[in-house]
Amino acid sequence: MSPVILRIMRIGYGAAPANPGDNHGVSAMKDFDGKIALVTGTTGIGLASARRLAAGGAAIVALGIDESANAAMQDEFDRNGAAALVATVDVSVPDQVAPVTRAILPSKSFIAETP
Repeated sequence: MSPVILRIMRIGYGAAPANPGDNHGVSAMKDFDGKIALVTGTTGIGLASARRLAAGGAAIVALGIDESANAAMQDEFDRNGAAALVATVDVSVPDQVAPVTRAILPSKSFIAETP
């Protein structure tokens, strides 16, 4: 089996839109209902992306190498009732990523970045 490379879209990043109706190409907040978002990193942009995607209704699978940041993220999402699974995974190691992708790929509900 060849490795699977997943790219996650980064949204909600940067300055607020000048026009309140402009949501940087992302429509209604619930556009992600029934979707699974695979996010790499549990701090910084990864955490911010996961928060925005969860606010839009996505279930979050977050992979990070910092165990304390992972625990803090899982705790935050649990407290807020968001569907999230946070795992300690080094995404630069294919053998660590493969089991995660095999578990969630059958859902075919990914939010994917388009080229």
